[in-house]
Amino acid sequence: MLITLGVIVLAAIVAWLLYIRGGSVIGRALPNPNGYDDFLKAGAAIFGDAGTASDLDETALSVFVSENSESLRLITLGLTRACSVPTDAAITNFRGHMPHLSTIKQLAQLLAAEGRLAEMQGRSVEAAKNYIDAIQLGNNASFGGLLIDRLVGIAAERIGYAGLLKVVSKLDDTELEPLIKGLQKIDEGRVGWNEVNEVENRFARAEARNIPNPWVLVASWWQSRAAKKKAREKHEQMVARLRLLTVELELRRYRAQHGAAPQRLDQVVRGPVPLDPFTEHSLIYRSLGTNWLLYSVGPDNADDGGKSVGRSAMGARTKGDVLFDSPF
Repeated sequence: MLITLGVIVLAAIVAWLLYIRGGSVIGRALPNPNGYDDFLKAGAAIFGDAGTASDLDETALSVFVSENSESLRLITLGLTRACSVPTDAAITNFRGHMPHLSTIKQLAQLLAAEGRLAEMQGRSVEAAKNYIDAIQLGNNASFGGLLIDRLVGIAAERIGYAGLLKVVSKLDDTELEPLIKGLQKIDEGRVGWNEVNEVENRFARAEARNIPNPWVLVASWWQSRAAKKKAREKHEQMVARLRLLTVELELRRYRAQHGAAPQRLDQVVRGPVPLDPFTEHSLIYRSLGTNWLLYSVGPDNADDGGKSVGRSAMGARTKGDVLFDSPF
């Protein structure tokens, strides 16, 4: 038994040593102009603390948004351009890259602040656009990034998503079209998990070359597996929720026009029916007369019949499926 265990450990060490000596830390060519540069400039131009903007009343919020018009302009400009984290710089100078992470989150909070002001002033359509911009920001700022960049991107997407959930009920069916198109555009240009994983692997190789102790290397590799699994789950949950919300809005528009829910999703969804990222099969849909049930099986990959996942009193995730409005 001890010999077998020793062989397994030795094989793991050899595999890890081969792994860290392989691959390259050279990233893809950066777009020029690069929307990520615009985001960093927008962050440098922020006036005040966007993280506390949610506590401001309408008058103070109006002043805050006005003072940050240049940052908002730069964000909008960046969203029109191809975007990528400077991968090589992030890998070779991770400490220097760290401040950029808080910048992205602040920009999402700034967009949410502008959206909240629009809501207060009864401009629901404009508010929805601000929230979609925050979601797109989180996605775009994940391209070329490390695992932590993607986690920050997901946090930015969640900020926009939370605002969007509040405002969609204020829109009529004629106002849903641009919202649906905006969400579809984000999904079509979605950063893939494989790209995030590839960059993170290159970063791990670069870091591991500075750790000569093979036992520490193996322990680090083992810990990184768990971190990656959790990050991938968060990534796929975000993808699932956005797809669920997109289809939900299309179903609401269909019901407004026809008085009932469609029997099948392909009656309402233009193009292929969106896939559940956890299974790579279609999202689960059941028509219930004038209503419906739409969900993803979620990270446990089990169909719980549309029972929403939740949180226990202790904060632990309860078993269930992911609906567009399930608690995170």
